[in-house]
Amino acid sequence: MKENDIQADSFFCEYTGKTEGVNKWLKPKNKGHYKNSEYEAFQDAVQYTIIQKRNQVNFKQIDSECVVYLIFRISKNHDIDSLIKPVLDCLQHGNIIKNDNLIMRLNVEKEIKASKELDRIRIAVYSKQHACLGDVIEGIK
Repeated sequence: MKENDIQADSFFCEYTGKTEGVNKWLKPKNKGHYKNSEYEAFQDAVQYTIIQKRNQVNFKQIDSECVVYLIFRISKNHDIDSLIKPVLDCLQHGNIIKNDNLIMRLNVEKEIKASKELDRIRIAVYSKQHACLGDVIEGIK
């Protein structure tokens, strides 16, 4: 399945570069959480990539229940759970989905990258009525 074969209420994007998860947040005593510069740089880069792709394909925001598929190509020792939240936040702030509380299904995979290879995140978002797991996985792999 090619990107052009997908319904208008679906979105594909790929980010390549350094990744930083929520474990990089600093937690000072009695002051709550804040994002350090590495985490913010990662989130800004992912969001920029999403917005560029959104504008390129003239994508209209999904404002109903949706399904999100993420494939992280990262080092063996990198946790995938810490990368999920920043990517979902970028989908919302990049106007791909109206709110991340509309995500009804989240499928996440981890692939091990070669040591000198850059990290990569492949993202697919579908309105719930058009999501077919087999086609989606083939479409983003």
